[in-house]
Amino acid sequence: MNLTLFQRLNELICLQNTGPVDMLAEKLGISSRQVKYIIRKMRQDCAAPIWFDHHKQSYVYTQDGGCDFKFRPAKRELIAMAVKDAINKCLLWCSLGSCALLQLAGQMDALPV
Repeated sequence: MNLTLFQRLNELICLQNTGPVDMLAEKLGISSRQVKYIIRKMRQDCAAPIWFDHHKQSYVYTQDGGCDFKFRPAKRELIAMAVKDAINKCLLWCSLGSCALLQLAGQMDALPV
């Protein structure tokens, strides 16, 4: 695959400015069939989450990031996922702790004074 062509396609996808297949083929100076082949290879070989957005009339990445022979999510998205996971774990522990406190409080009422 022509690296310059690949980089240009990646750039257009990141900008969400590809247009439909025929328009993209014209922008890249290749056939529609070649465009479809390259996008299929990017999906398969690079694990690039490429999707055609009918509203935007452009191929887009379904996650923030870009392709450099292998799709890599943007650091911002990785950080957001880690923070979300940490918050969920904290909430789980807090909810378990409050349940235990409620049970303990209920048992304290049953203690003889």
